[in-house]
Amino acid sequence: MNPLLNQEQVRLSALAAQIGQELTSLADEIDQLQGMLSKVLCAAAPDPDLMVQAQALDRAFQHISQLGGVLDRIAVYADPEWRLALPNLLNPVSLTALAERLAGHASLIEADDELELL
Repeated sequence: MNPLLNQEQVRLSALAAQIGQELTSLADEIDQLQGMLSKVLCAAAPDPDLMVQAQALDRAFQHISQLGGVLDRIAVYADPEWRLALPNLLNPVSLTALAERLAGHASLIEADDELELL
């Protein structure tokens, strides 16, 4: 168990805000990928399967953006007394830096360190 997650509870509003920020960050990365993919598709021969995948990426971008907005609003409107048990929520999270951010700790590991090159 990550020792930074020994804290018993976290405010729902704080957790929702952090998850919203994580989703916004992911949406930004997807948006950048879309720009790069657009250039690749314009230079490539027409391929309907690639167009379907590009549309799926755009759909993922839109959904992640919207979910981030919902979580941002939960953070604003949730009762500040609502709390959740951290170990139950975060012990299954295998990305240490992500788990630390969700627990409300400044990440000791840069987000780029979570990138696993295949």
